[in-house]
Amino acid sequence: MRRDIIKKILAEYKEYKMGETIIAEERYNNALKNPDFALAEENLKKLSFTLAKQEAYGIDSTETKKEIAKTKKLAQNALKAMNLKESDFTPKYRCKNCKDTGYDENGKLCKCVKQKLIEHLKSKCGMSGALDFRFSENTCDAFSGTKQEKSMVGLYKTMQLFCEKFPNTKYRNILLSGPTGVGKSYLISAVANDLMEKGFSVLYVTAFEFNDLVLKYHTTPINERNEYMDDLLSADLLIIDDLGTEPMRKNVSIDYLYSTISYRMEHNLHTIFSTNLDANNLMSRYGERVFSRLFHKKYTYAKRIVGDDLRLKK
Repeated sequence: MRRDIIKKILAEYKEYKMGETIIAEERYNNALKNPDFALAEENLKKLSFTLAKQEAYGIDSTETKKEIAKTKKLAQNALKAMNLKESDFTPKYRCKNCKDTGYDENGKLCKCVKQKLIEHLKSKCGMSGALDFRFSENTCDAFSGTKQEKSMVGLYKTMQLFCEKFPNTKYRNILLSGPTGVGKSYLISAVANDLMEKGFSVLYVTAFEFNDLVLKYHTTPINERNEYMDDLLSADLLIIDDLGTEPMRKNVSIDYLYSTISYRMEHNLHTIFSTNLDANNLMSRYGERVFSRLFHKKYTYAKRIVGDDLRLKK
């Protein structure tokens, strides 16, 4: 998904730059219809050639430089009469750093493309439903004086390390459980924003939305199914929030949850789950197969958070 988005951004840059170049060239060609400007431009070309020769052979070029300055002034006066300036003949680049090529002077993606990528990823992943927190902010202040303060400070450090090492992390899955309002969404938001800003693809869905997607997949003709599952199965990080709040549909909810988790584990992709349910309730609701995936000792870091409801403290 990341590669496709970058490709699309670069294509948009190319199209925009081409359009601006055409506009700038048209302005210049129209300006040349003015005889005073056309004469000044022609003389400037001749004088520039003379100056180049003089400098190459070590000949005094003082008079030529004076003549160039005088001719440039004539050109500027002609432009002023047409309500134009020299900058009108240069494409209006949106990014002065890369001049809308998408790459900096070192041949790497320009920061403007990276910013566009982040915006695309945020829109694509559906993060509008999540909180907007980052590790760069002092997000632990939200837990000051709460029962979970100590455990959350440690958990934030663990999750920061997870982001720093991503995608080469010890665990592929993270399961955050605990009552409503203890801070699970804070953590999820910080992780998602951090990874998106590094250019990784993140897909955020609630358990209800996940259930809806897989139901559509299940009931759609085979040749039209891919659009519903592609991102679920390919995103660098999939976040399923509020697991346990979705309606249970026979042959859909449990089966597709198990298949999605299994596929992502087999392909070394990362998944984060949040739930209000404890281990016993997860076992009862989803059965042994899903439970074994959610609590797989080799692949999953599971953390139960217990404490105050932060929303009641506002």
